[in-house]
Amino acid sequence: MAILYLDSGVLIEAAHVSGKLHDKAAKILLSKADEFIASEWLRLEVLGQPLHHRREPEVAFYEGYFQTAHHWPPELALKHWTDLALAEMKQQGLKSLDALHVVAASLCKADRLITTERRMKSLHRTKTVKVVSLNDA
Repeated sequence: MAILYLDSGVLIEAAHVSGKLHDKAAKILLSKADEFIASEWLRLEVLGQPLHHRREPEVAFYEGYFQTAHHWPPELALKHWTDLALAEMKQQGLKSLDALHVVAASLCKADRLITTERRMKSLHRTKTVKVVSLNDA
């Protein structure tokens, strides 16, 4: 069993049947052997547009994922989250949401953070958690 943090790109690909990485993303989500991590940052990232544009099936897909997630990071003060993310940004040059995803994955002791980001992106520089891209699989 592995503990996985799926970033927004993976969830979006799984939700969109026509996405080029849909099959890979869906296969991960259908795994009975793995446990999944969710975070409030991930909720904010994937739900905004579908809620605004009233794409109810997509909203239901994401909400289903969040309801069945096995792990959530501990509730920390916003300043603590910010400090951890800023440290990751300073050390590795990550974008803000990527840094927050890395922090969430780390706090939940993820075995892997799975992303759709290509290897040349800054997310792959982190040493805090192992990052694997669907684009490389």
